[in-house]
Amino acid sequence: MKRFFTICFWICLFATFATSATAIQLQELKPISFTSNGAKIAGWHWLRRAGNYAEWTFELPHNITKNTVAALCFSTLSTNTFNGGAGFNSTLKVILNQGPRFNVKLKNDCPCLKHRNGGNSHGIGYHSHGCAKHKIPKKVRGPNANILKVRVEYPRGNHTAVRQESLKMILMIKNKVHR
Repeated sequence: MKRFFTICFWICLFATFATSATAIQLQELKPISFTSNGAKIAGWHWLRRAGNYAEWTFELPHNITKNTVAALCFSTLSTNTFNGGAGFNSTLKVILNQGPRFNVKLKNDCPCLKHRNGGNSHGIGYHSHGCAKHKIPKKVRGPNANILKVRVEYPRGNHTAVRQESLKMILMIKNKVHR
């Protein structure tokens, strides 16, 4: 009888692992607040000197798991200087209140205009994009445990403009499912 239960245990255990898979739930989060100290020009906050920043605050859902990853996708403007030209890339220093610091390189959408315009292109050819992904810790303690702040700072170099809509965050929440 003991042998029968042992065999049944192993069959059930094997069936459980054989029929379970990982499903990834995608969930877009909208910021609950945005702030910046960059010069505001035509609805964009320009990060162009030391100390300039922008910060988005997100409320994390309660269904995150230990394997949740956040994809941070930036849609920005980049130029080489004040009233500068088009076609330039830039970089942002990103600081998460729940996690690491890292840089995101912003690639210009229209590099064909680089060095072709000696000055202000009036916004044409300024658009740039960049993405990064980072793991979100499951258990953060304290009163703001479900708050994720994403702060970007001007590291030096080319100028970058952001606004509230410049950051899209998609959570990739991994869950085990049984078939």
